[in-house]
Parts: sequence; structure tokens; C-alpha cells
Amino acid sequence: MWGLLKEIMIKIIKDLFQMPRKVNELVEALQYINKIVPIKVDSWEPKTRCWTWEIPSGGIVVGEHTVKGYTDECIILPIHLCHDKMANDNLSGVAVAIKLAQHLEKTRYTYKFLFLPETIGTMAYLSRFGVNWKYGITVDSVGGDGDLVTTLPKTPSLLPFYVSGKTNDFFSTEHLWSGNDERALESVGIPSIQISRAPFLEYHSEKDTPDRISETQLNLTLYYLCSIIDKIEKDYTPRPTYQGVPCLSTNELWNRTYESPHTFIKIERIWQSLGLGLSIAQIANYHGLPFDFVYQFVNQLREKNLVTPN
Repeated sequence: MWGLLKEIMIKIIKDLFQMPRKVNELVEALQYINKIVPIKVDSWEPKTRCWTWEIPSGGIVVGEHTVKGYTDECIILPIHLCHDKMANDNLSGVAVAIKLAQHLEKTRYTYKFLFLPETIGTMAYLSRFGVNWKYGITVDSVGGDGDLVTTLPKTPSLLPFYVSGKTNDFFSTEHLWSGNDERALESVGIPSIQISRAPFLEYHSEKDTPDRISETQLNLTLYYLCSIIDKIEKDYTPRPTYQGVPCLSTNELWNRTYESPHTFIKIERIWQSLGLGLSIAQIANYHGLPFDFVYQFVNQLREKNLVTPN
């Protein structure tokens, strides 16, 4: 499956690279995307005021694809489509976002993918549709040779507990060099991360062409993004309904692997953390345990009605 996804992503990048993608020239590119995932197009007339911004001559358009979840809580993904005659910046992010949109189904949260001109497109969208979004995720310049780097949010949230690997801080030297639409989201208090690759030696140069895009890097970016969303979807704060230390054997929860002291100490650390008001991701992070290990054990307790979502 992943091999097929890679080929499709490269084709998307090559096709869009041939189309005009200046701030006010995104109609053809959005029509192309609409053939892959259905999008609703919103437009802003020239000179429209969007907070402190003014829409330039020619106006702008924003393409919106929504994956409806079981709840109305929404995660927004502004992915900039502009930067004419550039590939990694940011057609790589566009291609990964399209494939992620096709992958998501039966989700807890609603996901809104926005294909738009950088910064001004996000400002226009937020000023019209409001700022009540759970999280923001931007994906920018992820097809090159550099390492994946996640910029952590400035606004307090659980979002940092879902990332892994290399990170940098909002407003750090690295972020000020590479920041994207997560800055616009954070400016109105939406906790947001940016996923990118660094270094990016072809940045804003004529060398940023589709032949520099790595299929492997696109693949790994998509896989990493899916792992973040998987944690967001699964995470909750468990509240114990029992008193004292739970007896696993009485509740048919004893597992032979727990006979190993190394494994059993992990279990003990989990249940001792359950009354602290921590989410599963926070418990995993605090004790240095894999998220899925904590999630699976807590869900076993939940199936026995020993914990309930807070």
C-alpha cells in the first residue's frame, strides 16, 4: 500500500508544479485537488479586510476538505498551496495532506484540511469562520533529505505528548527561520505544531524542483503524521472507579508477562498514576513507556469498568 501511495504523491507534486500558484492564482490547482478529494471553495474579494490584513488584487481562494468525526471538536490543517514554481515548498505538504485525508475514516475528531495561500489565507479563513479549533497541524517542506522536525506549540495543550523524534520550540532560532501557518494559528490561541524537514538547502531557490523530492521521505512523513493522529484519537484521561490497589487476578486481568519484574513495574507505575488526572499520553511520557503499552493496559481496566473516561 505504501509503495502505491508514494507513486501517487509524486504524481500530485509533478502535476501541480506545472500550474500557476501565486497567492491569487490557485483556482486551477484547487480544481485539480478537487478531482482527488472533494473540496469546498471559499473566496475573498480584493481589498477585503481580514483583521489587520487586506486581500490583494485578484482576490484569494481557499479549498476546504472536511473529514467528519463522531464529535464536532475540530483539528485544522492549513496547508499552503502557493509558492509558484517550487516543489518541496510546499507541494510535498499538499501531497501528504491529500493522502492523509483519503486515509482518515471513522474518526473521533473532525479534521478540516485547508489548501490556501500561506499566512493571508489562514488569516482570512480564521477571521471569517472563527478560532474555536482544538489543535492545528501544518505540514511544510517534507520531501527533502533533511530530518523530520516538529515545532512544539506555544499554547499549553496535550499536543506535545503526541510527537516524537526531533523537535524545536516555538520562537526558537530554528522556528523563526522555518515557521509557517502554525504561527497564524498560535496567534489566536490554537495549539499548533509544524512538521517539516531540515536542513532544506533548496529553500526558495530554482533548485526546488520535483526531481529533488524523495519518495521515501514523503512516505515516512505520512507514516509519522498518522502516528500523531492515532495518539490524538486514542488519548483520554482515565479516572479510576476502584479504591486501593487493583487486584488484577480477581478481575481476570493477570497476564503471564507480568511475572517479569521488569514488566510488572511498568504496570504498577501506570495504575499509581491513574488518580492524578493525567491522560494516557501524559502517563506514557512521564514514565518513559510506549503510548500503545499504556493505552492497551488502561483499556483493559476500562473494559472491566475499573476506569472511566474523565
